[in-house]
Amino acid sequence: MAANCLMYWVTRQHRWLKEYKGRSYSVSCKHLGTQPTKEASRKAANDWWEKKQTEIDTALGLAKKHPAHLLDHYE
Repeated sequence: MAANCLMYWVTRQHRWLKEYKGRSYSVSCKHLGTQPTKEASRKAANDWWEKKQTEIDTALGLAKKHPAHLLDHYE
């Protein structure tokens, strides 16, 4: 059964990458605290991305109600 990856694996750099709302986000296996392989870090990367996406979407939601500079930062 294929593993569900929310981010793109960059083999040479041992890191995960995601494009979201016009910006690139990346996280290394070292930052995730896992072995530098796709299989070992997939779940941690998915968890990291879900938290990061929530953080971004929350900031955008607040930005629409408050300062425009927050909206510009993420868009």
